[in-house]
Amino acid sequence: MLPIVILAAPFAVAVATCLFPIAGVLTLITTVIVYVIVQSQKLGGFMVIFVYLIPCWIVFYLGIRIEARAEESSGYRAGRYVYRLITGGLIAHAIALRITAPDSTTLPLLQRLSPMYVVLLSAGLGGIHLLSRTLDANAVGAQTVFSRLRMRQASR
Repeated sequence: MLPIVILAAPFAVAVATCLFPIAGVLTLITTVIVYVIVQSQKLGGFMVIFVYLIPCWIVFYLGIRIEARAEESSGYRAGRYVYRLITGGLIAHAIALRITAPDSTTLPLLQRLSPMYVVLLSAGLGGIHLLSRTLDANAVGAQTVFSRLRMRQASR
């Protein structure tokens, strides 16, 4: 079980940073601070895992609480949507380039682009848009722009 936690932790932090900006950024800052502190110590094995995970979980939980208060503001939700599109787009770009042109790192970007790259990037951006829309609708209910749009369309 522990190796799964170790392998999943970087992925979880990346997803959390993309979806929840306040909680994710606070968790990344905590990770860097803990890394600087732990680097000077000679800790091994399980102790390193606990030294990293426990503070990060606590900070992430507190960040989610802060984010819940911040999402009452429509300006924050709009900014978070743009943030999610940008970070999700960067991750989709990196994944699409790795899949379509894994060995062509020396070529300029425009020469590495292909129709498959465009399809993968579009799918990634579409997925992050739908995920962001769903998370916003679930978190705030009918207070979001997207849920109001859906309610208007349903009433027609």
